[in-house]
Amino acid sequence: MKVQSVITLLLIIILNSCGAQSTDKKIDGIKIPTPDGWKDNFDFSINENLSNFDFDENEIEELLNNNNNSIPVAIYMKYEQSEHNGPIPTIQVNLRPNNSPSLKEFEEKIQNSISQMGNYFTNFEVLTPLKETTVDGVKGFMFLSQFDLSNGTNVWVIRSWSYAFPSGDYFYQINFSDTEDENCEDVYENVLKEIKFSE
Repeated sequence: MKVQSVITLLLIIILNSCGAQSTDKKIDGIKIPTPDGWKDNFDFSINENLSNFDFDENEIEELLNNNNNSIPVAIYMKYEQSEHNGPIPTIQVNLRPNNSPSLKEFEEKIQNSISQMGNYFTNFEVLTPLKETTVDGVKGFMFLSQFDLSNGTNVWVIRSWSYAFPSGDYFYQINFSDTEDENCEDVYENVLKEIKFSE
C-alpha cells in the first residue's frame, strides 16, 4: 500500500464520524507552504485557497459527495512517486464536514476514532496523546502516532502527525508523515509555523 493511500485511510478513520450541523456556514481558507524542493501532487480542480471561491452549500455538498466526504486541499510529497520506492514523506490537507457543536465534542470524537486505528494498522501506537493545539490563532487538536507498513518484503515504520481544526460546518485535517530513515520533523515544524487560516 502506498503511503499516500495509508494517509488517506488514516484521515478517513479519524474523520468518518463527521457531518454538518453547526450554525456557522462560513468556510475559512487555509494557506500552507510547500517545503523547498518538495513536489506539489495536487491534481484536484481546486488549487487555490478555498476562500477565493464563491461556493454555495449545494456546491460544497456535491464536492464532498464526489470525493468520499473529503475535499483535498493540498498534497505535498518529498519525491516524485514514479522515482522513489517505498513510503514518501507527505503533507496532506483535507476539508471534511463537522457535526460537533462544541470543541469538547469534537475532541471526544477524534479520541474515539483513535482507539479504532489498531484495527487497521499493524503495530499502531500513539506516541503523543491527543491534545489541544493552536496554529495561527485557531484552536484544534493533534496527536502523533506510528505504525508498520510493509510491501511483503520490506517493513517501514511510519510516523504520522495528525491535526484537526474546526471551521464552522467543516474542519481542516492536516497530516504529516515520514519514516525512520526520512525524518522530516523539522520541516513539518517550520510548515506549521507558516500555516495561515483566513478570517
